[in-house]
Amino acid sequence: MRRKGVAMEEIVAIVEFLSLSFACSLGVLVRCERERVVLMEEVWWKLERSENGRRRGKFVGRLLWVMRKKT
Repeated sequence: MRRKGVAMEEIVAIVEFLSLSFACSLGVLVRCERERVVLMEEVWWKLERSENGRRRGKFVGRLLWVMRKKT
């Protein structure tokens, strides 16, 4: 499932493989509600290399997504 170019797997990876505090430091707004982790309106930037080799930031999108927290 993709939304505005963001792979949901990327968002899952942030929550599953990084600590929540580190995810927060990446600019992900994380709120824990009982068994859920809620990512709310994340502004996601990707660094890409353009054809001439310069790095540029690409705005990918905002999303509202809820996933089950692993216990």
